[in-house]
Amino acid sequence: MAAIVIVMLPEEGHIVPTFKLAKSLRARGHRVSYLVPQHLERYVSAQDFECLSVSDDFWRTDATGGAPVTDPVERMNAVIYGNRRELVALLRETALDLLVVDSYIPTVALAALEGGIHITFINVAFDTHRPFALLDSLRQTTRAGDAALAALARVPQIVTYPREFEFAQVLNEGRPLYHVEASVDAGRNEPPFPWEKTDPAKPLIYCTLGSQCHLFPQSRQFFATVIEALRSRPDLQLILSVGKNLSADFGDVPPNVLVVNWAPQLDILRRAFAMITHGGIGTLKDCIFFAVPMIVFPMMRDQPMSGARVVYHGLGVRGDMKRVTAEGVRSLIEKVERNPAYAERARAMSERFRAAEDEGRGVKIVEKILGVLERRRPARPPADLTPSAA
Repeated sequence: MAAIVIVMLPEEGHIVPTFKLAKSLRARGHRVSYLVPQHLERYVSAQDFECLSVSDDFWRTDATGGAPVTDPVERMNAVIYGNRRELVALLRETALDLLVVDSYIPTVALAALEGGIHITFINVAFDTHRPFALLDSLRQTTRAGDAALAALARVPQIVTYPREFEFAQVLNEGRPLYHVEASVDAGRNEPPFPWEKTDPAKPLIYCTLGSQCHLFPQSRQFFATVIEALRSRPDLQLILSVGKNLSADFGDVPPNVLVVNWAPQLDILRRAFAMITHGGIGTLKDCIFFAVPMIVFPMMRDQPMSGARVVYHGLGVRGDMKRVTAEGVRSLIEKVERNPAYAERARAMSERFRAAEDEGRGVKIVEKILGVLERRRPARPPADLTPSAA
């Protein structure tokens, strides 16, 4: 069986969607481990995965080796590429057969390619063009030539949602894209939650803006607006998770609102009739899996694409984060409440997602990639890690 290492953008929203696939691969006899920064080692280890831990500084040093980079994801990619020698050395020590790389950190793939390590992309977002856009914007930093970019364009990209959730017409432009199951890990380990502080007799709404909501300046005001919206709906129960980096103290909170820094999302969605979300793909997939209609307020990155898909498939409604009011939030909640079509479409899409989970295409694709690599062995010798001339 194969030794597989997974490396994701170091945030929960990118790591969690890979757990189910990783567990399925391990159940098939493969050795699966994660390359993570130190601050995430305990979190990933709690899911019973082996971790290759690297210093947090490996991901966030200010030395970009080129022109100033302001976008945080671009900056992280520049940092990683600057540390590529240590990265490749660490990966070689593991004697891995395949490196599974988040499409949001393509400089890891570029370094692995230069180091003679077999790779495949995994995309836990909606933007399948993202790795190439990032590399193109970092040409000055990486000095990657057209040949290297063309080689990466031929690398398989595993897309972690079923094709049925796409728009009717999507151009792949000849790229090797493989849509697989959503890989919702319904059995993932989550700490206990104070359910005794909620009223089980009231219909439940769950609201969160994800693990990175503190990066969006309007998050706290948005949460305050949602709380105010539920003040005049005492017949409903709201669980509001503000993330680990924001204070859960919102002053005068009505009794039908529970504000926490963390909540067990899957357990809550099993009971909820609607969710207010930023539109992170992991959250969308969880909602669909449990047939929960959504009220989406996109913030950044691929989240507008999320909102567009939710509306396109009739799975919920979309709000405007920049113009949100308590009255507007109540209106969207009532729209989902009063129109049973949203719940019906969510159930229909849930059935498709669950069928895809049962098929387990993700494992089949990874094993197919491993089979192709096995027939091609020995791997080409490592390339010189010195960047090509500008």
